[in-house]
Amino acid sequence: KSARLIIWRTKPEGPEVEGSNPSPGIEPLVAKPLHLPRSPLKRGGGFGFSGMEVYDYRRMLKRCVERLGGMRYGDVAIGLLRHLSALGLSTGRLVKYATYLCVLLKAIEFNPREAGRDDVERVVAWINSQPYSPWTRHDYKLVLRKLIQYAKLGRCDGDTPIPPEVSWIKLTVSRS
Repeated sequence: KSARLIIWRTKPEGPEVEGSNPSPGIEPLVAKPLHLPRSPLKRGGGFGFSGMEVYDYRRMLKRCVERLGGMRYGDVAIGLLRHLSALGLSTGRLVKYATYLCVLLKAIEFNPREAGRDDVERVVAWINSQPYSPWTRHDYKLVLRKLIQYAKLGRCDGDTPIPPEVSWIKLTVSRS
């Protein structure tokens, strides 16, 4: 398959502009083939998915699950990952959750099934004390909240109420 380069123009008699992301009010003029070199990262070349992935998320997820299996309360974390997979999260997103769970389980000194607010506050204080960006802190708090929600209620979909032990956690990120 070959990609197509679209030539755009602003008005019927306006100047031509090459590209694929036109501004409002610009209409396509001509579409001509654009031949791209084969990608060394994909078998078969081109930009369509044809076999090999850049990131091997399945292998990464398998390694994270193996690591979680050897950790204290890893069974709860693995159950959460299975539940999130059943909810339809992508393998890449599951890898992100798994890597965050590995870090969180090292910081958690309590059973997530029996967590109290003071236990959760200590972990959130630890997250806030780390030199993470605001969005990374947000993600760690979100994963912590999902972990406690799953541990206490057995699920964490949109219809599941958030337990009071973690309902106070703010997940907003300031724009400044």
